Amino acid sequence: MLPSADVDGEEDICYSFLNQGRYLAVGTRTGIKLFESDYGKPCIRTYSGNLAPVIAIAVSPDERFICAVSDDQTIRFWNVKTGEAILTFFSSFDGRWIAWTPQGYYKASPGGDNLISWHLNRNRDDLADILPTRLFRWFFERPDIIDRIFDTGNVNQAIVDGNLALKNVGDFLEIFNIHEDIANFYPPRVNIKSPLHKERTAEKQITMEIVIHKNEEQEIREIHIRNNGRPIPSWNPKLFKQTPGIIIQDQMISFSVDVPLHAGENPLEVFAISDKSTSSTAQLTVHCDVTYEEEKGNLYLIAIGIDDYEQGLKNLRFARKDAETFGSVFEDKTGTLFDVVHSTILVNEKATRANILDAIEKAIFKVGKNDTLVFYYAGHGLFDEHQRYWLSTRDSSPNNISDTGIDFVAIQEKLQLIPGKPLLLLDSCHSGVVTEEPAIKYGQKNMNDIVKSLTNMEVGLQVLTASQGDQYAFEDARWNHGVFTMALLEVIQNSYLYRDSVILSLPADKNLDSIIDFDEIRSYVIPRVKEITNSVQIPTGYRQNYPRLFPVVEMQK
Repeated sequence: MLPSADVDGEEDICYSFLNQGRYLAVGTRTGIKLFESDYGKPCIRTYSGNLAPVIAIAVSPDERFICAVSDDQTIRFWNVKTGEAILTFFSSFDGRWIAWTPQGYYKASPGGDNLISWHLNRNRDDLADILPTRLFRWFFERPDIIDRIFDTGNVNQAIVDGNLALKNVGDFLEIFNIHEDIANFYPPRVNIKSPLHKERTAEKQITMEIVIHKNEEQEIREIHIRNNGRPIPSWNPKLFKQTPGIIIQDQMISFSVDVPLHAGENPLEVFAISDKSTSSTAQLTVHCDVTYEEEKGNLYLIAIGIDDYEQGLKNLRFARKDAETFGSVFEDKTGTLFDVVHSTILVNEKATRANILDAIEKAIFKVGKNDTLVFYYAGHGLFDEHQRYWLSTRDSSPNNISDTGIDFVAIQEKLQLIPGKPLLLLDSCHSGVVTEEPAIKYGQKNMNDIVKSLTNMEVGLQVLTASQGDQYAFEDARWNHGVFTMALLEVIQNSYLYRDSVILSLPADKNLDSIIDFDEIRSYVIPRVKEITNSVQIPTGYRQNYPRLFPVVEMQK
């Protein structure tokens, strides 16, 4: 016998049974209520926290957890016995997702931490603040905690266990709650006093007056200033204290800086990073009325492919060909986009650690504000026992990757400071992990974490990888390439290389400007690889907010 349609004054919407029908869970407009199945018995427990009606209920096979699907597109999980809300999951139509605990700890896909925000009331007469989750990622992005929750069944225990594990590898973190500790983590506030939004100037540069407000306990560590998504030349975010005339007080920092402008629209943005959190981005647009023809800029291409390894890594079949072919299609791309193409192609015996590092250093030194740097890599990517990601080289040893591989964090730190436009294309995956059984069970990193590290606010790179999560990057004689690189070549060359499965149409130039930009590459490559591999491999990439298009190549007629 089911309860009446009026469940303690609430309309029932859906049902699920537990313990072989002894208990009945009823979904309502505010959560889930648990009853004994016998008619007329009072509610045993309420699972609350929903902000929208529950439209479906599911119970885990071991009946430890119950979850509710709601009208607001969230899935909420509770501990059946205690009634504790342990996790909420939300996904968007574009594939991004985030899972978070009531305390604020979260795990997210690339760009997923932009999906939810914390609502913070201020003084009675002031508007509330809406603070995106990503602003607090230094302390609250904890995939290791999220991964533990369904083992412990208790969020606090998952936090304690996660912190103890980090302490064992050299870190120690306190237990935080976003609702209780928000004042301590309150982000710095950035104000651009001048110029004004949509101001026009006849000069090739403009002076920005910037004021940053902060809590006394906060230490500002970096101040980022960008034009069209890229750092302004000669500005180092970590050396802002050396700015002439800067005023640094307990709760305020103020300074002025000259910013070079492009002809036309200049989207300017400033944000600050403290030891606690990251500020929201202050943005405005300045129009430069100077009529001069800007330099087109050069293309610096580094293409690396390794399929013949010396020291124990599994050999590949097409990585060398992938790099050589990809590099060759850019060699004749001087014209509308680039004045000169400088290409460095390193394959097999030339793709040593020393040669790769030298090529990166030389390119970074030369790249100017109008230039584009494309870094292409085909080979094994490796996570070490500390979850640090390395690109393998011809002479890499899986037993000594720190001395024989390329530290990906080091590449990231170099690329984020160049004034030009960097693009990373990685036809690699986790397939070269150093150990078959990862030393770290919880929070084990994968390709999604690499994309996130490259595309977060302070790095701001454009990146597309061959696979997501813990998927492999496949190569096959049918394609005569790695499938990711094959899809890239189809876009650039405007020609199908594999016709057994064709749903997407070429050309990829959807806005008909005869230029293939990063968005158009991504929009073709991701579904193309997914289509060919039947979703076994899905590339991943997240576009940073470049107000102007990110052109990559002229379309081949």
